[in-house]
This record gives sequence, C-alpha cells and structure tokens, in this order.
Amino acid sequence: MSVNLWVETEEQIFDMVSEIGRDAGCDVRGDLRVYKTEPKQAAQNDAYGYGINFAPYGD
Repeated sequence: MSVNLWVETEEQIFDMVSEIGRDAGCDVRGDLRVYKTEPKQAAQNDAYGYGINFAPYGD
C-alpha cells in the first residue's frame, strides 16, 4: 500500500496507515517506510490521506 499523508506527528502516520488498512480489509504488517516529499494537495485542519494505492504481495 502506498499513501500520501498530511500529519502533525510521526505517530499519526502509523495510526492512519493501520486505520486505512483495516477499512480496506487488510492487516498491515512488516516494514513501514516513511518518505518526506513535497505535497501534491494543500494541508487541511485535520490529518488526512490521499493518493491511496494498493499492490498485492504474496507471502
């Protein structure tokens, strides 16, 4: 899964990725890689995600 997030803290990253995964019926496991990039959408008052993509991986 890849997603762009607007967050205030790193803890929000992990919480949001887990919540998005649960909402999509996925169990988020393994490494979580965080990259700081230039935003493609403007900030809002609350943390939010956009550009969510899922890629299937086998065990």
